[in-house]
Amino acid sequence: MGEAWRDGDKVAGEGGELLKEEENPISDLSLLDSAARSPGYAPSADVFHHILRRLVDPRLVSHVGRVVELVRTQKCECSEDVALTVIKAYSKNSMVEQAAMFLQRMSEIFGCEPEWGFIGCIEGVDEMSERELAPDVMCYNILIDGFLRKGDSGGANEIWERLIKDSLVYLNVITYNVVISGLCNCGKFNESLEFWQRLKKNDRQQDLFTYSSLIHGLCKSGNVDVASRVYAEMVESGVSPDVVVYNALLNGYCQAGKIKESFELWDLMGKEGLCNAVSLNIYIRGLFDNGKVDEAMSIWARVFEKDFLADSTTYGVLIHGLCKNGYLNRALQVLKEAEDRGGALDIFAYSSMINELCREGRLDEAVRMLDQMTEHGCQPNSHVFNTLLNGLIRSSKIEDALQLFSEMIATDCSPTVVTYNTLIKGLCKTERYGEAYLFVKEMLGKGWKADMITYSLLMDGLCQSKKVGMAITCGFKCSIKMRDRHCVPNLVTHNTWMERLYKARGLCSCNRISDAIGFLNNALGRGTIPTVIKWNILVRDVLNDKAPI
Repeated sequence: MGEAWRDGDKVAGEGGELLKEEENPISDLSLLDSAARSPGYAPSADVFHHILRRLVDPRLVSHVGRVVELVRTQKCECSEDVALTVIKAYSKNSMVEQAAMFLQRMSEIFGCEPEWGFIGCIEGVDEMSERELAPDVMCYNILIDGFLRKGDSGGANEIWERLIKDSLVYLNVITYNVVISGLCNCGKFNESLEFWQRLKKNDRQQDLFTYSSLIHGLCKSGNVDVASRVYAEMVESGVSPDVVVYNALLNGYCQAGKIKESFELWDLMGKEGLCNAVSLNIYIRGLFDNGKVDEAMSIWARVFEKDFLADSTTYGVLIHGLCKNGYLNRALQVLKEAEDRGGALDIFAYSSMINELCREGRLDEAVRMLDQMTEHGCQPNSHVFNTLLNGLIRSSKIEDALQLFSEMIATDCSPTVVTYNTLIKGLCKTERYGEAYLFVKEMLGKGWKADMITYSLLMDGLCQSKKVGMAITCGFKCSIKMRDRHCVPNLVTHNTWMERLYKARGLCSCNRISDAIGFLNNALGRGTIPTVIKWNILVRDVLNDKAPI
């Protein structure tokens, strides 16, 4: 039986010929059950799809759940077509709740997300109407929510229009909440306010989710004054804000620079006991962003005295804020206190510190900080290494930078394009062009896609060192490699190369006018339209050579 089914699965994948020969769907089900119990065999998505299509009949739809359960237990990843076949089977048989449930659980059961096709959904609603099946408000809510989650406000609006024209369906507060929240997530804040006004005009009861969606969306868009009015109306209506609402409003006040209002709200949150670690992080970050260092540290000191549970993000926010405002030594003190107390520290805290130490030229401390973070269980990432590499190269410590790069590789931290560009720039700065080019080759060998900056750095270094002939040769080679890597030189790259070549010695003095014209033709051939700068460079050299134009 197992072998027979494996043959059938193979054929099913190629067209389902064997299964099509079976006229009785119940026999298909029996065969599926037997095969599923065979060791080492798992039915494919094609097999499930073939059987499910045959269970749409009202007399067989009761077996759909049995097949779906097998899909779930076998963890078979299916396409959207399989999931929609299940939903269609239930919808056609007036089993709307089951259809809605499987729509919401598509990812969990079938391993796929709904691709909200506008026409398909409209056809589904039309088909229900043709079969005298009345879609209920939950059905409409799910469809609107689906469209808005995919960012398709046009499709959501079409479903909304159908909903309000359906005399058998009455909108509820969930409908409005879905629309308001979805429009806010799509960045359509004015439209969300219009729906809110319509909700109030129709005397619909608003709940916490309604107000929360609006306040969060308005604060996110920078319209904190309107968000404040919505909040005031919320309180007047007797709906109690939760910590999510307060956090959104607190963040809005800080981003708008309304420090006085933020202090008042923070005090209120404390009195009502509606503060959490997220609240603290939002407020401290907001105060630092507004240059209120003393106020931020005062808030931190107060909550620290009350044994408030800060998370790893809190220390990162504190250290980054202090560094950003020029309080490096104070940031170092906070870091030491956190380490001594066993406080939670994440990579953001250490990377902020390393970045500021490098900026201040305190490289030895920055390098020691790398070991320090490892000792406290925080593994450096490419961003941390790149920051240190850049700091070392800016201080002309190329050998230290190369050594650090070796350590980066040894710790299984993968270098990025930024890593290689930083090293190439440093090597060109010290006229070690051979090594720089080896790094370009290493990038390509590891499958990294070198960008225009990579090649331009190499060309720029050669030009500045008066190695014009090598630069021209390298330029043509780089152009070919860039094209092969789908990284075509743009207008800026071509102009930079030609300008550097001219400033280095003058193309004519190198007897390389033909090469300059070659650069120009290469650009034109790639569809890059030259600027006046490029024409001036070329004409200037030709005239200097007194050659005919």
